[in-house]
Amino acid sequence: MRSQLTKPLILTLALTFSFFACKDSGNDGPAVVEVQTATDIPGNTENNPGYTFYDLEEGVIVADSSSSQWDIAFSNTTILANSGNGGGILTLNAAFETISETPTEGFANETEAGSWYNYTGEAPSGPQHAILAIDGVTLIVKTPDAKYAKVKILSYYKGDPDTSTDEFANFMTRPASPYFTFEYGLQTDGSVYFE
Repeated sequence: MRSQLTKPLILTLALTFSFFACKDSGNDGPAVVEVQTATDIPGNTENNPGYTFYDLEEGVIVADSSSSQWDIAFSNTTILANSGNGGGILTLNAAFETISETPTEGFANETEAGSWYNYTGEAPSGPQHAILAIDGVTLIVKTPDAKYAKVKILSYYKGDPDTSTDEFANFMTRPASPYFTFEYGLQTDGSVYFE
């Protein structure tokens, strides 16, 4: 009778130990990626000329452009990666929400002109001479410390205004630009998965 109870108890203890050993070894998949929003990051404005350098992990503007502390930079419609310190940027024609894994090749120093936005020019309807972020385009950023982020530009104008209003269409009442508002998810564990 005693040996019949001992075998299940030993098996249960062995399985419990095995489960906790696996959890402690870090084999529980990629880290959870939290989506954050950066609001009104200036990109070559009167008060902030030139580039603005941004650290995605800390969510702050970085003053030292030569450092490895920044990941992405903005000036007018140009978006740069910190390629001098091993970073890069890639434009994907895919919705932000659908990207669960990043490519690991094809990264460049900056986005190509018009790759993330439409310039309306003298459009017969809607706002004229506006920069409008393209819905369904996502930027993938490789950081200097070999982490990956996906970035969706939401707005090029201060306050992330509704671009379909008469106020936006009118040059006199249109909010100032360039002020970038974007959402992003950074995979902090160095994996290629955004889950």
